[in-house]
Amino acid sequence: MGSALRRLTARDRRKTADAYDDLLSTLAAADVKLPSVTVDWQSAAATGVALIDLGAARPDVVVRLVDVIRDGVRARRARYPWVPSVGETVTMTPAEWRITTPGAPLLPAEVIEVQGDLATLSYQGVLRLRRLHEIAPWPGGDGDR
Repeated sequence: MGSALRRLTARDRRKTADAYDDLLSTLAAADVKLPSVTVDWQSAAATGVALIDLGAARPDVVVRLVDVIRDGVRARRARYPWVPSVGETVTMTPAEWRITTPGAPLLPAEVIEVQGDLATLSYQGVLRLRRLHEIAPWPGGDGDR
């Protein structure tokens, strides 16, 4: 990898290494062993994009992994019964109002990203950060924006 590309992709390589380490430690905590998980650094050298290869696994390991993921999805849904999708129109209120306040102005915003219990929203071209409990599904269709 050339030095310019290497400098440009340093942050991405760190993020990839962190994601890889997080994956391995989380799998270990769940008692799931994927024997051939690796980072494809060759693709990073050629394209600037590193890939995490999950490799092959026995069916019993995949069943265990599915169970762990399913449990995590259920736990997340119990904590956040509604999680918006990227591109979805949601209802938000101005910062000084609460979404549950009667008469609060309801504003349509587009979901840009969801991370944990935070959503990045776009309202009139301005990005806003809101917690999931501070937004709600938009009552109208997407065409009402």
